Amino acid sequence: MFLGGTVDLQTDDKGRIRIPGKFRPFFADCKTIYLQKGNGCLELIKDSKYDEVMGKLSKVSMMGGGPLYEAFVLYSSSTTAINEDSQGRFTIPATMKEFAHIGREVRFVGLYDRLQVWDRETFAARFEQTGDSYVNALAEIDKLLNKND
Repeated sequence: MFLGGTVDLQTDDKGRIRIPGKFRPFFADCKTIYLQKGNGCLELIKDSKYDEVMGKLSKVSMMGGGPLYEAFVLYSSSTTAINEDSQGRFTIPATMKEFAHIGREVRFVGLYDRLQVWDRETFAARFEQTGDSYVNALAEIDKLLNKND
C-alpha cells in the first residue's frame, strides 16, 4: 500500500489530532510511528523507514564532524516517536508545530511512503495551483518519467 490524496482535519481543543482513517492501514504493521521535520511540513514515517535511514546514517564517522555528521545529528534530533492515546490521538510537540507553522486547520497529504502534515493554509498557498502553473508542474513530472526514453 502506498499513500496518496489529502484529508483536512482540525486539532481538538487540547491540540490533539489523529491519523485519518484513510491512511491508518498504512501504519498497521508499525510498532512505532515517527514524526519528523520535513520541507515546510512534518512527516509521519514508519519505523521500518526510520530504521533504514538511521542504519545508514549511523555508519557516519563521529570523528572530525563534517556535513554527513551534521546531517545525522540534524535528522536524529528532528525526529520523535508519536505517542497515541487510547483513542488514537497524538499531540504535535510545540517546537515541531512552530517549525511547520501548524495551526488548528491541518492537511494530511499522502506522499507515497510517508504522510505529510501541513498547516492547511500553508499547503494551499504553496501547492494549490491552477492553469499554467499546474500544467508546468505536470510537465516537469513528465520530463522525469521519460528521461531515459
